[in-house]
Amino acid sequence: MPSPADYAQFEEEYLEGLDPRKRAKALISQQLFDDIWLVLHAPGAQCVGSPQFRWWVRKMFILALPNDLDEETPTDPGSLVPAMVPLEAPDTSRQTLPVVAHDGKRLAVREQIYDVLCVAHARAEHGGRDKTMAEVKRRYTWVPKDLIALFVKYCPTCMAKRTPLRSPPPTPASNISLTSQASVLAPTTPQESPCPRSRT
Repeated sequence: MPSPADYAQFEEEYLEGLDPRKRAKALISQQLFDDIWLVLHAPGAQCVGSPQFRWWVRKMFILALPNDLDEETPTDPGSLVPAMVPLEAPDTSRQTLPVVAHDGKRLAVREQIYDVLCVAHARAEHGGRDKTMAEVKRRYTWVPKDLIALFVKYCPTCMAKRTPLRSPPPTPASNISLTSQASVLAPTTPQESPCPRSRT
């Protein structure tokens, strides 16, 4: 797996390559996640962010119990509603906390994406971008495909798989004289043949 320092470097390169207007929401930071949680947990609260931000949060995310998330199989293609139940109040009988979800999956926080990618890439057995992405998407959302591609591209194990093994260089013929090379390479004529001819 790429080191955390390597990951941080290409994550920053990924963000720098985005349009400046998209950078703020391309990866959900812990602070942004906390604001999303507050908007969803207290829908009437006007103290978090701008009205536009609160509208975006309510449009994109819901609070759901982990058991209600469709984490292992995709949602029913015939259904437009994700396989989850929005929460009005926490269900204390189950002793589980709701999670922030989008499209039936948990929201991945920027500070945890490296760990998510490491686990998903290991489960995919270093199978490449698409297999790693499929593993990530089984449980999480908001992990960009381009970031997954960079993670796989810089994975040392995957880099070793992609690099073809080189055959050893040919041994130099410096100890063979040019005349002996010529005699070895010259075709033999029937008169010079070392094998006796059979007469028939």
